[in-house]
Amino acid sequence: MKKKTLAALAVPTLALALGLSACGSGSTPGLSGGSSAAPASSSAAGGGGTAAPESSSAAASSAAPETSSAAPEAPAGAADLDAAIEKFIASSSGTGFTKVPAAQIKAAFAGAKAALAPVTVDPAACKDLMLKSVDLATGDMEFGMALKQMGQKSTTVTYFSQGVQYVKDIMGVYDEMASKCKGMKQEVSGTKLEVTIGAWDASGVNAENVHGTTETTVMASGTMVQTKVFATKGDTAVQVQVLGDGGAADEANAVKLVNEALNALAG
Repeated sequence: MKKKTLAALAVPTLALALGLSACGSGSTPGLSGGSSAAPASSSAAGGGGTAAPESSSAAASSAAPETSSAAPEAPAGAADLDAAIEKFIASSSGTGFTKVPAAQIKAAFAGAKAALAPVTVDPAACKDLMLKSVDLATGDMEFGMALKQMGQKSTTVTYFSQGVQYVKDIMGVYDEMASKCKGMKQEVSGTKLEVTIGAWDASGVNAENVHGTTETTVMASGTMVQTKVFATKGDTAVQVQVLGDGGAADEANAVKLVNEALNALAG
């Protein structure tokens, strides 16, 4: 098992597919074989706090006329997210990014539980949350992803859309992870890993809910640092993950990319 694949398994996750660029090889790094899933942020931003606004979506719904029943607005569909990815890639921030087929992302989710099965996690509650995040990203979930690979470093921009309830549910998972999974140990195939999660202030992101985390994975073969921002806009979530040094430059880059991705979603 490759170092990057092991590292991918080490990180608590919103959705195991988000760090696919950190494992595997080939023309689309990390998506060959759909073997492992990586991860998303788990701690809240804003000075290390964990609370997300109780109203996860300001655009949830508006009152219908008394004489009629208004159907809720449909969540962003595959075509909407595809258009957003295309617009993002065409922007100055999207230079060097390529689009990842949604079918490959869905395939990774389909195999995520099997990939996690042999992984021992301490505390055990963190593994339960990882599995729960995978369950939330099934069914009618739509995805869009752009990937930029530069040697051993990579950046992904990912859209998720399954409706406002998904946004609320995943915020709940985030809050639990922020309190239970700041530090954990994992073992897979005899290889041991230690994960440290820290929050950073991603308040420069213009979104309804924002979580900024730095996740450091230490193993015998080396250390991997992932800087992440998760933000929501209405019924859609956006995740940026930067695999790099974990410094201020990575944080600034993540904020810039999230804002650009949100702007692209606006149409």
